[in-house]
Amino acid sequence: MSQGYDTISSVVQSVFLRIGCHLEVQKKMQVEIDEVFGSEEEKSLTWNDLRRLEYTGMVIEETMRLHPALPLVMRHLDDPLVLGNSYITGENNKK
Repeated sequence: MSQGYDTISSVVQSVFLRIGCHLEVQKKMQVEIDEVFGSEEEKSLTWNDLRRLEYTGMVIEETMRLHPALPLVMRHLDDPLVLGNSYITGENNKK
């Protein structure tokens, strides 16, 4: 049940950090949220509501682009690899 917990909490933390550092973004998000939800404190959240939060979605996506939850891991070969008719040289063979 805890799968994805670390990545989700990492994204949420990064979003809060980014909007906390950019007051103009925070204000635009608040205006959009107020437009979608109005003054209804007890309003139930629907998928339609989420789709209408376009700017907020863009902020989240940009934050995930700038601060990916999972780091990019580059792989390299130490030894050559043969795949069918293809030959890929490994790091040790570049001498």
